[in-house]
Amino acid sequence: MSQPLIQRLTLPARHLLCICSLFITIASHASSIEESLDKATASLPAGSRVSLIIRDNHGRVLLQRNNTQLIAPASTQKLFTALAAYYQLGNAFRFKTTLTQSKNGDTAIVFSGDPLLQRADLHRLLMQAQANGLKTIKGDLILDGSIFNGQKWSQGQSWSDTNVCFAAPATAISLNHNCVKGSIRTHGAGRQTSVYIPSYEPISVSSNAYTVSTSEAKRLSCSLDLDHFDNNHYQISGCSAPRKNLLPISIAVTEPSAYVSAIIREEAKKIGLKISGDIVIGSASNNAKTIAEHRSEPLPFYLKRMLKKSDNQIADALFKTVGYQYSNSPGNNTTATKQATVPGNFTNGAKAVRAILLENAGIDIGNAFIRDGSGLSRHNLTNADALFQVVSTIASLHEKDPTLYDALPISGVDGTLRYRRGLINKPLKGKIHAKTGHLQGVYNLAGFITTKNKQQLRFVLLIDGFNLSSEQRKAYSRNTAKHPIKVFYERFFNALYNSSPRK
Repeated sequence: MSQPLIQRLTLPARHLLCICSLFITIASHASSIEESLDKATASLPAGSRVSLIIRDNHGRVLLQRNNTQLIAPASTQKLFTALAAYYQLGNAFRFKTTLTQSKNGDTAIVFSGDPLLQRADLHRLLMQAQANGLKTIKGDLILDGSIFNGQKWSQGQSWSDTNVCFAAPATAISLNHNCVKGSIRTHGAGRQTSVYIPSYEPISVSSNAYTVSTSEAKRLSCSLDLDHFDNNHYQISGCSAPRKNLLPISIAVTEPSAYVSAIIREEAKKIGLKISGDIVIGSASNNAKTIAEHRSEPLPFYLKRMLKKSDNQIADALFKTVGYQYSNSPGNNTTATKQATVPGNFTNGAKAVRAILLENAGIDIGNAFIRDGSGLSRHNLTNADALFQVVSTIASLHEKDPTLYDALPISGVDGTLRYRRGLINKPLKGKIHAKTGHLQGVYNLAGFITTKNKQQLRFVLLIDGFNLSSEQRKAYSRNTAKHPIKVFYERFFNALYNSSPRK
């Protein structure tokens, strides 16, 4: 009697049958996901382009489209920065701000680019120095920010962004996130607006902006503009319709050294620490003794805030710090001495990130272009393949060290995904861990999604060329449920969540 076909197959043939079945299953799911992508893409306005790659946790490609196409990464750029900082600096890294004194009496505060250094930290630093015997600073107090050099902002950043806090400069001498908060009050039509800035903030803001009627504001297309001038002076101009409530403003400190100098003098006066000379910018003596020190939280704290909140100043400060550390490491600056170290800047930060990723993780980002650590520069270019290598490395690190994975925003839970439309409701709430990226015309997302059957998929989704007409913007502002990005996310990620790739 003949045997059933499956029993007559040799072992290699059985394996072949299984492999064929596996490929058929994967192909079937890929086709289903691609259909869902096509339906979701149909909701986007004309001119939009989608680039993506999706793989399962075995590395099998479920779908890829335009995955080598270069586009602006926006804040997904921070994934490159985070991984490079993780490898180069290590989890034990902390920013240090020290007060030193040399044998000849020169006193200096040495800054390290800590983007989260606060006024209270400087106060405690001065108190600690005073407790350690510093009663009077004879002569000038030197502020040393030589760890960084070059431009405060990266090339390719929008000039209009440099006045606002989300694009505050990442400088070595930095305080209070280089950001000042205040408010604008409108008055009756024809009257000048007034500005409130806390008296303890050493900046000045004037206004020649006027309040006009609601109809006049519409006719004139009113807006309020902020310009900066020397010595941290700012001016608000333009016009505004009447507002019932105060309008909050966040102003980037464009001259941090002057801002920090003024605050140090005020804090020293509070505790009776006399500074007989001026506060000047310079370099501390090489053999100076440390008499007070402030140490920041360790690196994971900064990575979590950078990725969860998409903090641009942290990203660019870490970017420059990585450039500094890598450029002065053995083998990279063989001539460096204590007198001739290489400061960190955007240029060597870019070189360092590219080299560190290749040396530590085998990540070759090819012809992707890195200009900064935050993604604010429009010069940055990347593709889905390059970003996916970082996502995969974060996945491989997760089991032994969840630092980077745990720093990603979670859909409907925290960070920049807490209120991300299309992703905050069940079943997607809590299922996506990913870094967001948004600039004009760009909506990016890179990370992980846990599917209905508990599988984790890795993905990079890049959308560029997205633009709405003025009529569409008005319509979607009244009906946000139909906003194209919300509809796209709902359609595509729900389909991805419900997909069942073979384990």
